[in-house]
Amino acid sequence: MAAFGIGGGPADVLGAVEPGWPLLYVNPTPVGTLLLLATRHPEGRLAVSARYLQDPTSTIVYMRLLAGADYSEENGTAESSSPSYLFAISGNPTAGQLHEAVTSTLGWAGPQLGRPIAEFLSEQEAAGVTLVLCGPLATVPLATAPWDDGEGPSCLLDLFEVRHAPSAALTRSALERSRRLENVDVRLVGLADPHRDFPDGQLPGAEPELREIARVIGSHADFAVGKEADARFLKTSAGEATHLHLACHAGGGVFDLESMVVCLADGDLRAMELSGSLQSRLVTVSACQSAVPVIGGPSGEVFATSTAFLAAGSASVVASLWQVDDLATAILMTRFYEEMFEGGLRPPEALRRAQLWLRDLTEPETLDYLERHSLLHAELTRRSRGGERLGAGGSKVSSWLTLGRPFSDPVFWAPFIAIGA
Repeated sequence: MAAFGIGGGPADVLGAVEPGWPLLYVNPTPVGTLLLLATRHPEGRLAVSARYLQDPTSTIVYMRLLAGADYSEENGTAESSSPSYLFAISGNPTAGQLHEAVTSTLGWAGPQLGRPIAEFLSEQEAAGVTLVLCGPLATVPLATAPWDDGEGPSCLLDLFEVRHAPSAALTRSALERSRRLENVDVRLVGLADPHRDFPDGQLPGAEPELREIARVIGSHADFAVGKEADARFLKTSAGEATHLHLACHAGGGVFDLESMVVCLADGDLRAMELSGSLQSRLVTVSACQSAVPVIGGPSGEVFATSTAFLAAGSASVVASLWQVDDLATAILMTRFYEEMFEGGLRPPEALRRAQLWLRDLTEPETLDYLERHSLLHAELTRRSRGGERLGAGGSKVSSWLTLGRPFSDPVFWAPFIAIGA
């Protein structure tokens, strides 16, 4: 990974921009946040425009995400308003702490950054955007951060197609890979629930998720479950996959490169150990914290388990920014693959539609969907009989489904991001 993110230049920026789909750098600085937008003229040349926001500064961003504090640079005071977002997404918070940290942070980021970005993109008549979020902003699913547009809450994901990238150079490579793989026969390789035989290690929604996805794809599938989901299986099978799906535990540390791992049955696979042997259209790391980046390096770039899979050869990676519920994730992932294979969408577009669908899903619609997906329905039935329910912030109470929209809390639908193309 020595050359990760290195070598970017005008050709890489131009290659990373599709018509109607600009590349946007969002870079907090000591004197405000710079929005740098790269677009492609109809005749093919690169055009760059910029907008400068007085707020938030890089100090305000760090204070808000690290300390959960609203910081005043005029008098140097900080007033804590929520738990630390960075510690919540990289640690092991309670459900309530995660809910409070996520909703507070997204509620701050929407008016501060989401709204001005939306206005900037609308002026360019953009249909989509590739976000290059610099520094600690890379830990935030900015596209899901709401603001009030006068008719109720709205977010970037409601208005635009969105994908993420660590750099223009890797975006260009991802787009080139995706074009080469357009007509390749699909081969799914997946692993699920490697720690099912370990105390407190089970992910009972993981195997139903993988089997439902295999049904959606309907072509060749090779997967391992439980103790068979080990490093040997991944090493021997991953290179042949067009779609690699990992439904397991993972870890990510905002300040610790060593904690960025995918947990397999025989040990942890570190992000830095991934080699460039992939030729996949998509890697889905359906696991907790698999997109949490290490921040604060000398280059200002971010590195995560998800971007390691991108650097290893995948055209696109879908991964999460905090701890996720395995059944809510199984429903989201099943819908995500349906949007790709039945709707004919690329991974970023498919993920966007699946997330908005999950956010707005009503209780009757949820039950109807699960009844049409027997493996997911069986897992719901098992949990209901065990007296489990998802309440606010993911807390478990008397019966599983809440009234209204059971997955409207951003804890459930907002953590996953699509990196690459």
